[in-house]
Amino acid sequence: RCAGGWVRDKLLGKDSHDIDIAIDNMMGEEFAHKLNEYLVAHGGEKSNVAVIHSNPDQSKHLETAKVNYQGLEIDFVNLRSESYAEESRIPEIKFGTAKEDALRRDFTINALFYNIRQGTVEDLTEKGREDLRKGLIRTPLPALQTFMDDPLRVMRAIRFASRLGFDLDQDIVTSAATQEVQQALATKVSRERISTELESTLQGPNPKMALELVRTFGLLDVILDMPSDVKERLPTGYSEPCIQCATFMAEAMRGELESVQVSPQHAKKVGILAALLLPLRDFSAITEKKKEVGLTEHIVGLCLKKKKDAALAALLQRAASDILEAHSHAPSGGADDVGGIPDEAKVKLGLAIRSAKDLWKVAARLAHILQLPFGKSLNDQGGAACSADPCSPGEEELAKAALFVSRVEEKAVALKLDKAWQIKPLINGKELMSVLNARGPIIGKAVGEMVNWQLAHPDGSVEECKAFLLKIKPTLE
Repeated sequence: RCAGGWVRDKLLGKDSHDIDIAIDNMMGEEFAHKLNEYLVAHGGEKSNVAVIHSNPDQSKHLETAKVNYQGLEIDFVNLRSESYAEESRIPEIKFGTAKEDALRRDFTINALFYNIRQGTVEDLTEKGREDLRKGLIRTPLPALQTFMDDPLRVMRAIRFASRLGFDLDQDIVTSAATQEVQQALATKVSRERISTELESTLQGPNPKMALELVRTFGLLDVILDMPSDVKERLPTGYSEPCIQCATFMAEAMRGELESVQVSPQHAKKVGILAALLLPLRDFSAITEKKKEVGLTEHIVGLCLKKKKDAALAALLQRAASDILEAHSHAPSGGADDVGGIPDEAKVKLGLAIRSAKDLWKVAARLAHILQLPFGKSLNDQGGAACSADPCSPGEEELAKAALFVSRVEEKAVALKLDKAWQIKPLINGKELMSVLNARGPIIGKAVGEMVNWQLAHPDGSVEECKAFLLKIKPTLE
């Protein structure tokens, strides 16, 4: 039988390239190797078999065998039934019937089978096809039982609801918000699994809806895994301005990332993470190696297990602050009205763009959020409770954000800074040593000053640059 998401997506008329095959009477790995034997015997190519072992301590109860065949990723897993010994949270897994397997799945829409031999769809929960028609996420068994079997299903409920635009059954809403389920999610599920679900959700079609469900369920504490010593310093209700910043960013970036060279989905994810943690930007945390790091970098890198995104999220926050400061010095006139901008502001804007590269417009959106009530640093509140009420960004405020970004872009273009990261030093290192008649650390300082001068004087000549460097040489020594 084909099982789960492939069947669901086919019934919804969506493409699906990942197939789960449910096996009646053997383990997935054994079946995958028998498939390889068959392929080789009939002149086909053998496929690599990757086995993901069960890990009950992290609520990963099933062993899965993965095979890539003709561009399709196929998972093989046995039909299962589960039983729990008294006072045990780890189930005993046995071969089960198709109906027993369907009832143990996360949601009715994912519990549908396609019987390959009979060529028919099997709805053994008797709710799956109806829920697909209704646009409803519902659990086959009581939601609390389903979530306690695997607490990550709470995150999956959010992902599927936001991806498909479906409603959540009230039993899910009630159970997901319980302390029992939240504690189980925090203690029974690995950070990697939580992070993977969050990443898929933020890169999905409706991260705003997903973030609002995180708010409804009160899950932000669990997702961020905030260090206890840091949490003690945060004001009560800190999660609300964080969610507001993130939902605003999700809407502000909707459909406007086509120009970035990195993956638009990755840019959206990192931009939303940077916004989510924007109110916490002035807090820090102590690592296991007793090193103090910014809280944004700590949470994204260590708590969410996305080390490559951690530095980028923190960088975007810093660039946003610099863009806002530089923009505050810009005249309010048209795009060409840049004569009154001081060199210091030009350099600050140029360096911000240079650091963020083609994500600088994401940083510009963050800069607008910094001006909003919920974008203020919570470190300035001295522990006072947050007063932001739950709300969604309105069209008027989103239009203001778009106008702000447009004006920043106009100024950047007029100042020839919109591609600042592509600006190369006018004078190479060897020539610079000759001009300054110097070697050593002074050359590194001179290169930095030269770049700053070029940002402030994009049309400056080599000779003018040399004159500037000779003038400031005493300050570099």
